[in-house]
Amino acid sequence: MSLPTISTSTRARRYRHLLRATTDKLLIVANGTLREFDGDLEDYRDWLLKREPAPKVAKPAAAPRPKSVNKKPIVARIKRLEEMMSGLNAQKTSIEARLADPAVYLDQEALGKLLQDQAYVAREIEQVETEWLEKQAELDGVRS
Repeated sequence: MSLPTISTSTRARRYRHLLRATTDKLLIVANGTLREFDGDLEDYRDWLLKREPAPKVAKPAAAPRPKSVNKKPIVARIKRLEEMMSGLNAQKTSIEARLADPAVYLDQEALGKLLQDQAYVAREIEQVETEWLEKQAELDGVRS
């Protein structure tokens, strides 16, 4: 099924009719100013035909595009950080499992070592996660 086409002149007549039926006044934006237009649509059409074209303003030179950032090193670092987090979380789980054993509390030296290891792994996880978040934000910035 084909849709009927409407000629440009028919559209223009409809728009003029719509404007006449719905507007009380015309506002003109020209030469950097806004003012009320004294006249009707026919006067406006005549005004458009008589006025001199606005001088062409040279476009400012486009800012040079920033060099595209290679995402591969960022993605590779993120992958490495994820691997590190996985290993650290495995260590954390192992330490927590050993700390859950009541026998470890009988050996104060072993307990002290486990608690030090637990604190060290927790700090490492925090540092790796912080860097991971920074790299993710950097990668998101490159994609934008």
